Amino acid sequence: MIHSQPMLKKTMRIRRGLKVLSVKVRLHVDDVAADYNKAQGRLADTEKLLQKNASEASMNEYGEAVINLFCVLFGEKDTERIIKFYEGRYIEMLADIYPWIQDNILPALRNPFQKALDKYMGRK
Repeated sequence: MIHSQPMLKKTMRIRRGLKVLSVKVRLHVDDVAADYNKAQGRLADTEKLLQKNASEASMNEYGEAVINLFCVLFGEKDTERIIKFYEGRYIEMLADIYPWIQDNILPALRNPFQKALDKYMGRK
């Protein structure tokens, strides 16, 4: 019998001073790949806009793009927890979390079959 499980199961832990936040990530690549690509594109576009014109409007648009990306990957509830943890500091939040996304989520989105292949080949 085949039991379907998320392709990605990780726990992200963030430390700021004495505070620690843990976020469990459970993703099926099929569910998030297209939305991730759209959210990533929007983030890149708003970042370019922000670099050209650091207005309040471009800052707000950038913050919304960060929230959208996080909602795709972490869900709305955990995104709200992350925003509260960072007290609305979106640039700091993205600077801290984006490397974790690149190291832990992007490989699964780029090659969703790698984990199964490694298991089949006897690699961990």
